[in-house]
Amino acid sequence: ACFNELWRVCRHGRARAIVSAGAYVNKPGKHGLGRAFDLDAIFWNGSTFVTRNFNEYPEFYLGVEAILRKHFGVVLAYNYNRAHRDHFHIDDGIRVGFGTARSHTLFMQGVCHHMLGLRFRGNVDGQYGSGTRGALEEACREFRVATPLSTLANWTAFLDAAAQRGIGVRPTRRPADHSCVPHFGAGRTFH
Repeated sequence: ACFNELWRVCRHGRARAIVSAGAYVNKPGKHGLGRAFDLDAIFWNGSTFVTRNFNEYPEFYLGVEAILRKHFGVVLAYNYNRAHRDHFHIDDGIRVGFGTARSHTLFMQGVCHHMLGLRFRGNVDGQYGSGTRGALEEACREFRVATPLSTLANWTAFLDAAAQRGIGVRPTRRPADHSCVPHFGAGRTFH
């Protein structure tokens, strides 16, 4: 369901390949239960998304993360720690919803900073404080999303808005080769 939604929302449509470092791994935790998945990259015809390249296309990265967060309660991403710089870790260890845990806060701060250019006291640091709250309220106004985000409907609307901003819009075709036009303009691609 998660990937089907990603294909529906993403301007590139259905992917050619999904690269994973693993799902079931014989070790403790959600991987050991077969309830976790590590997403490393997605390949479309003409475009590539590699998770370790967050700094090259943060909006797109956060748009993908928004879709993942609609389907999985745990999403560990690039800024969470060094171990997750090269993949998303997703699992169903907690239910989907708004939270102020470090991984959720990093995502919300990233959306505020990278997608909306909002200034707030503090940094993208995973600390949920008054600066993050203020920026998040402004982001909700910008996205036209009702608050509080603690209701599942409002949280889902926030994620939908972030996904649309980061990865929405169907592919535009170039007349010469019929491949997708890079979202970031001339000279920039997902590699």
